[in-house]
Amino acid sequence: MPATIRLNSEELGLLHAARWELIALYLKLRCRMDFRTGLVGASVRISYQALREEMYQQPEPGVSGLGSVSRDQIKRWIQSLARIGLLEIRSIGRQLILLLTTADYGDTLRKAPVHSHCVPKQAATKPTQGRTIAQTEKSSLNNQLAESKSKPESTSSTQAALHLESGILDNQPPTTPLELAQLHYPAGLLEKQRLLAIKYLSGLSLEQAQAVLDELAAALARNKLQNPLGYLRVLAEKARHGHFTLEAGLAIQAQRQQQQQAQQQREQVRTASANPVTAEQRQAAQEHLAALRAKLLGKRS
Repeated sequence: MPATIRLNSEELGLLHAARWELIALYLKLRCRMDFRTGLVGASVRISYQALREEMYQQPEPGVSGLGSVSRDQIKRWIQSLARIGLLEIRSIGRQLILLLTTADYGDTLRKAPVHSHCVPKQAATKPTQGRTIAQTEKSSLNNQLAESKSKPESTSSTQAALHLESGILDNQPPTTPLELAQLHYPAGLLEKQRLLAIKYLSGLSLEQAQAVLDELAAALARNKLQNPLGYLRVLAEKARHGHFTLEAGLAIQAQRQQQQQAQQQREQVRTASANPVTAEQRQAAQEHLAALRAKLLGKRS
């Protein structure tokens, strides 16, 4: 297996806070990636047993965590890489297939070339007429990404871009860091993490940025994130390309709206108590009620 690969800045950012075993497993998957499709295990199959053998480390006296790894450990590590945002599991039946979502492949290789000895031999051969289901499924996504990256970004407030999956109409001028700082952030984020989050959210409208933050808050509430900033970065990138869908964050959004409505009701009650009804207003209300009663009694008779 080749020992040299080239990672882009997004991959390095997501791997920054990952455990060593996740980093090692991702690098091994990276060398197995098909550079035409970004898939691992589609054209050349892989198995959990093969990954177990590659992850084996010679035991050393006084050093824990070395030796053989189990099949369940490999599965958990792959799921952890998926939660971080480095891959998606696209298995078909018993065939293990992984899509390395943040890696450079296909048309993106023109911007970030890789070392030739990292490309599997099968990638240089002429593609066969029969294509796997995963390759067919990915072809349309490759075309959409290539088109979105080839078009220059516009900052005009009059240009509207309807995101295909998110359904968010982006016709607003570029947001400033100060505006992004006033959004509702998950309670679990530290101050330094919020500053980085503002950087990752730059270029999104306020509505998009808040939706991304709500989706992050929902994932943090389920305690399923080891790298919240990495997950936020992936969500923001999907929103930029129109592939973000607000799902789990809908509950966070609804909860915040309920809290805002309750706050408004409390303010109305506070305002009403601060401005008591005068005697003239009470007299006018009583006269109005008396007139309504007389009118109703007149209709009954």
